[in-house]
Amino acid sequence: MKHKLIKDTYLKHVLDYNIKFVINDEDVFATVKEIKKVEKKFFANPELCLINDGSYILELIPKKENYCIRAFFDKNKTLLEYYIDIIHSSGLDEESNLPYYNDLYTDLVVTKNNIEVWDEDELVEALKDGLISESEFELAQKTTKKLIKEIRHNTNKYLNMDLSNML
Repeated sequence: MKHKLIKDTYLKHVLDYNIKFVINDEDVFATVKEIKKVEKKFFANPELCLINDGSYILELIPKKENYCIRAFFDKNKTLLEYYIDIIHSSGLDEESNLPYYNDLYTDLVVTKNNIEVWDEDELVEALKDGLISESEFELAQKTTKKLIKEIRHNTNKYLNMDLSNML
């Protein structure tokens, strides 16, 4: 499992940014990273720039679920993509008072009506290498299947929220 602190994730080549807590209630942690300046743009594919000067990253960590949602927005606050980490657990870091999560390797990438599962091979390797247990492996697989079903049926509470008003 990889322990990740929100303030340190998805900022490769970012030179300057602001981070703020937008929600900390009984249901979800939410933070927004406003990207001020990048050394180099980050592209998901040749046509889709996710991180650039003026873009936003909204991160939602539902407290009772086993996933972390990252929503990428351009400078006009237009949603570009969801990147969802399958996780074991989450909480608030005592030192920084910012959310963290324990990543279970598998990810979902959602753009419009397309859902891709990424890094299943890393999940299998983590099990083989003893980095996760059999029950954590099964949790990751079960959560992935559940999320795909919710996305296809448009029933996921967090993906149905109006996220742009949090930016």
